[in-house]
Amino acid sequence: EGEDITSIGVNGAATGGADWSGVWVASVESGSPAYDAGIRGGDIITRMEGLVLAADGTMEDYCDILRSHIPTDPLAVEVFRTGTSEILEGTLNGNPLELSTSFAQNVNDDVQDAPSTTTGYDEYFEVTDDSGQLVMSIPEAWGDVSGLQWEFDDRLIGYSILAATDIDAWYDWDSPGVFFGASAELRSTYSPVQLLDLDRNDFGGSCEYDGRYDYSDPLYTGVYDVWINCSTTGGTFIVLTAEPDDGSFIILLQALALYDDDLDAIDTVLDTFLADF
Repeated sequence: EGEDITSIGVNGAATGGADWSGVWVASVESGSPAYDAGIRGGDIITRMEGLVLAADGTMEDYCDILRSHIPTDPLAVEVFRTGTSEILEGTLNGNPLELSTSFAQNVNDDVQDAPSTTTGYDEYFEVTDDSGQLVMSIPEAWGDVSGLQWEFDDRLIGYSILAATDIDAWYDWDSPGVFFGASAELRSTYSPVQLLDLDRNDFGGSCEYDGRYDYSDPLYTGVYDVWINCSTTGGTFIVLTAEPDDGSFIILLQALALYDDDLDAIDTVLDTFLADF
């Protein structure tokens, strides 16, 4: 039988496979925080407050999170909906579940399969910019990291992290990696769409434009462009601009994927990137 976790209204049990885990939802109490957020029976809660659930095959981490909060606290959750194979994100006692952005799902057809000699990215670590204002998790293989201030039009306008297997090669389209910048000053001049339009002028000579899509997560809302067949490596380049609900700053994220494993790494960046203004 599932374990009755009455504080959020879920009756569930730990579940998992070779490369996934979570809390399977047997039933949800009407009117509970889980029900109001949109969680339903058959869903699998894969993350709560950014932590992967049931990775050890037990409910321990899940229960620890709930015990450390009161029932009315907002709790960020990620849910896999088995009936539709969708990944949803939302907040208990906050924003209801909505479709999450997953580049591994959305642009996978545009990226080459990883060579059979590679093993993917198994180990990740947290990095910050030099000021400590920005944070994200990246693969250990992306260990060439710079946390210098964000320079834009020859001015220092915010904070940034650039991480890649080789930063110089990233600039030449030859290395997977990601740039993450955030600026309050830039938001006073550009909206996310305007900044993305401005950035769009830079990549047409090296890549083919694939399209523009809406972006939303529990913290930020914006848009992103996808560029394919970049340079001789044939990489996929994703450019995302977003802002928090109060519009107090703007985020720019640029990520280059050469193989499908790189998209999984970029999804981890999406799950963990945070600007603390």
